[in-house]
Amino acid sequence: LQVLDAAEVAADRTPELPEDAVAGRRLVLLNKMDLFGEERGRRLAEVLRHRTNAPVIPVSAVTGVGLDDVKQGIR
Repeated sequence: LQVLDAAEVAADRTPELPEDAVAGRRLVLLNKMDLFGEERGRRLAEVLRHRTNAPVIPVSAVTGVGLDDVKQGIR
């Protein structure tokens, strides 16, 4: 499980992934989605999917949006 800041992704400052994260099963959470509109958030998630080759779940810790999807994704 890797949590990334959507503002960092929007600014094209996505951190490099550790080798062990690339090798195993992975789920990426794109946090702070409440700071972006729905369309821009969807585009950021799609860009991150292509960069990480992993499922990406947009979430907001402030509003709780996406947390049910996280629970489903880790099962």
